Amino acid sequence: MACRVLLAENTIRGLGGSYESLFVTASSLDRRRFEPVVLFFQPNHFAEKLAAQGVRVLIRRSRQFWEREGYIEKAAGVRSKLPRRGLLGSLRKGIVSLARTISGGLPMAWSVYRTLKNEHIDILHTNNNLQRDSMMVLAGALAGIPVVAHERQLSRCSWLAAWLSARVDILVCISDAVLEFSGTNGARVRDRRRVYNAIEAASVEGVRPLLPPGPKRVGIVGRIMPKKGQRYFIEAAALICREIPEVEFFVIGQATGEDKAYEAEAREVAQRLGLESRVRWTGHVNEPMGLMKSLDVIVHAAVEPEPFGRVIIEALALGRPMVATALGGPCEIIEDGLSGFLVPPADPSAIAEKVICLLRDTERIRRMGQAALRRAKDFGVAAYIRQIETVYEDVLIARGRGGCLSGAPTT
Repeated sequence: MACRVLLAENTIRGLGGSYESLFVTASSLDRRRFEPVVLFFQPNHFAEKLAAQGVRVLIRRSRQFWEREGYIEKAAGVRSKLPRRGLLGSLRKGIVSLARTISGGLPMAWSVYRTLKNEHIDILHTNNNLQRDSMMVLAGALAGIPVVAHERQLSRCSWLAAWLSARVDILVCISDAVLEFSGTNGARVRDRRRVYNAIEAASVEGVRPLLPPGPKRVGIVGRIMPKKGQRYFIEAAALICREIPEVEFFVIGQATGEDKAYEAEAREVAQRLGLESRVRWTGHVNEPMGLMKSLDVIVHAAVEPEPFGRVIIEALALGRPMVATALGGPCEIIEDGLSGFLVPPADPSAIAEKVICLLRDTERIRRMGQAALRRAKDFGVAAYIRQIETVYEDVLIARGRGGCLSGAPTT
């Protein structure tokens, strides 16, 4: 009988790279050895996709009121009037953290605990980061089963998350940048492994450009938020238009909650720079590959270190060269000058320079596209799943639970 693994997703917005990675994991595990069960806290299109592949999907009601749109919008105004630094700022953060733990975290822990018991789970695999998933780690500890925790962020642990992290058997870090940071963020996990995110070949095979042939197109993909740097992309677009007038720009993604103010600001910048007719705002797109395939160049303009950069490997797999800021994960993915360009953060001029260089040299776009396709193969699903299954095997054996592996063939 296969070992049962509960893959638990702790965000309730139904979008983001963590959902994509969970889908790859759950749909690619060797079912003779590991039976995936997926836990979401809201309905989403990934639940339907997983169910179509025969994966058991559970959807529980989330009590994390602070992630709901109405609360976020109201809280943003209140928070702006409260102290953010010093003793009063620390006190405010402590009170908010305690309130969230009591009202949302503990009910979530109880829900996950009951799921672990009712579904006879052998391994709990939390899918986000130690800080966010601390209450699910608590549930795993109470249930007495091994806990594998994915760390997808460069964020520090609160005292509670740090204390609970000692109950994590293996922390899976999505890049060397995250692995290094996890040694300084307060985590007390027993073991750390670097396992790069993977891209499913099937997700890009047969993808055709969604848009018909036309002008040169440049785009940025991802949730609209300050750290993703969409404003710098817009400012770079204005510089590009001065040199190459006939270019269309695409902002693929949407803002949620308090980040809607940032989107409004970016739109105002586009209007002020006279780019209203040049910039297309698509909103959130469930399947953006066709749009990405329609672009000549894809920009990643993050102004903070990126833990990994899933959109980058997606662009590479589509044969599209990237211009990305040299912070965190992108430095590990992009071969500067070969499969893309790395530029300084918050520098529209540097972005524009590299994009113009590519748009003026179609042969270089072709060569970089070929190099991008070769590089994308380094992030294949087969190697990723081998590493994840090795993690599962190691925690089961270390806990004396390897018996559930004995009845299934190894690969």
